[in-house]
Amino acid sequence: MPYFLLHTNSLMALSLALVVGNMWLFVLNAPSRSLSRRWLLIFYFFQFIWQTSEIFHYAVHPTYIGSLPYKILLSCWTFPALALVEISFIQFNYLFLDDTFSKERRVVRVISFGLGAVLCLFTVWNEFFNNSNIDQLNTAGFLYGSLTNVWALTVCARKAFRLRHQDAETARGLRWMVAVNGVFVFMCLVVLAVGFYSTVGYWMYSTLLWSGNLAEIFVYLNFSAIPTSLKIKQIGFAQIIVATILLTVMLVFCPPIDILNLPARLLQQDSLLKLSLLIIGTAAVNFLLLPRLIHATLTQPVLRLLDGVQRINAGDLNVQVVQTTQDEVGILTQQFNQMTCSLHDARAELTRYAQTLEEQVVDRTAELLADKARIEEQAAQLQTVMRELHHRVKNNLAIVSGLLSLQLNRLEDKQAIKAFQEGQRRIDAIALIHQRLYQSEELTSINMGKFVEELTASTMQAYGYSSKSLDLHITSNVDVLDIDTAVPISLIINEFLTNCFKYAIPHVPKPSLTISLMKEAGGLMLQLADNGPGIDLDLWHQPTSSFGKRLIKGLSEQLGGTLTVENARPELVRVSATATRMETIQPSNLVADHSRGTLFRLHIPELTALV
Repeated sequence: MPYFLLHTNSLMALSLALVVGNMWLFVLNAPSRSLSRRWLLIFYFFQFIWQTSEIFHYAVHPTYIGSLPYKILLSCWTFPALALVEISFIQFNYLFLDDTFSKERRVVRVISFGLGAVLCLFTVWNEFFNNSNIDQLNTAGFLYGSLTNVWALTVCARKAFRLRHQDAETARGLRWMVAVNGVFVFMCLVVLAVGFYSTVGYWMYSTLLWSGNLAEIFVYLNFSAIPTSLKIKQIGFAQIIVATILLTVMLVFCPPIDILNLPARLLQQDSLLKLSLLIIGTAAVNFLLLPRLIHATLTQPVLRLLDGVQRINAGDLNVQVVQTTQDEVGILTQQFNQMTCSLHDARAELTRYAQTLEEQVVDRTAELLADKARIEEQAAQLQTVMRELHHRVKNNLAIVSGLLSLQLNRLEDKQAIKAFQEGQRRIDAIALIHQRLYQSEELTSINMGKFVEELTASTMQAYGYSSKSLDLHITSNVDVLDIDTAVPISLIINEFLTNCFKYAIPHVPKPSLTISLMKEAGGLMLQLADNGPGIDLDLWHQPTSSFGKRLIKGLSEQLGGTLTVENARPELVRVSATATRMETIQPSNLVADHSRGTLFRLHIPELTALV
């Protein structure tokens, strides 16, 4: 009595084992080293092991079902391989094209290994302690596979829905995977509806199982789940087509029957033997002849074209690719050769034209160098004039300031003296700008950070204060401003400082002053905060004859800025000069509890004068 009898499912398993074994080799040689590649390698490897065991599982003579070799086959080979196939299948579905639910995937991996271990333990119990009950074993394997297929369908559907607007191509690949998993789920529903051992159920189960596996490989290749070469894709598609044809032939001429139906199986042996020889012969052609045919007719011509493109990119326009076929690749090669000839002629023409241009450029360069020398000479003269102009303006302003000082000595009226002193300080602020200009390389712009420090020190000294008299913070990230913006800002700062030193600083035991000049998105922010007793905001907003207040408002309007004044110790945001760190200064932390503090804030929305 023979130990094995051929069975349709055995030949299907043989055909699929050859395909997935070849796919495992392809993935093994793929350049990618991603997590999805590792799980796909595990999936194909154990599917090959599983399909190989299925060859013997379905081919066992009914008399030997329940024998020790049969028990060992199922317990140590078939069902452990099936468990690892389903575990890796779930993991790869999570990783297919996008790892959307990575945390959930790790949790499901632990659960999957637990369920796989339960399946393997049940198989051992069924074979060695339950008299190899085929019905119970098939039911357990069916339930395990059904649960896996439903969950894989759910995962891919959720991923496709989530990525439908973010990545349309990935979502399309996931929808195809949903369709493949839908085949497996439909297979389970059919088996539940008509019964596994019925003629329709057995036939539908076998058909959908193997066709779903082939469709799965097709989706992997089509959407490049693992990046691979064109040659491997062509071979893979060809093997899928051949396996599909063989599957159809087997299902038509040798439909699967119950493995316990010995008479019916004996009647199929001759046909199955011929089909097995056909499968082996087709596999030999696929593995030995097909790669060479594809290499000669497709891969090699494409590689020659690719080499030609690379040589063109390297600058060699004398490339002519050998045309060996008259198909689309051959026509593309012919067009490529014509393109290289056109490029070669165009480059020769451009070379001649470039020589002519070079001569013209030489002549024009000489003219430009002469013009440049004249412009540099004129620029040097203009720079000297500008520096002299700023120096004279500064000296003239110093003379005016000196005249005011002389006039002060003759005044007795306190209000007049006060007005003269304030005017003198305004003139000194403008003179300081011109002094900074003629002392720097930039004759039309000024470094505001250093200027604010100097202006503050000068005003502080004028009122009899030093750096040790108060807690002073000056912050600026403004590099330079042109003179048209710097002058009004300097006058505004001077008026703010005058107000602080006259009305705020003298009235608190621990005076504090914070000045901030910062660049913002689309504007410039000037802030001055003190910890004095505050000002009368109602009086500030009323029209007044105060020249200082009118000067501040007029200059603010000139700059197009928005001026606000606040009391009650407002917070002042200070940014470092490099604009890499921000800190909040609270004047309330620096002063006595009874002080209030005032914050002057000027926002200039458009920095048209910012350099």
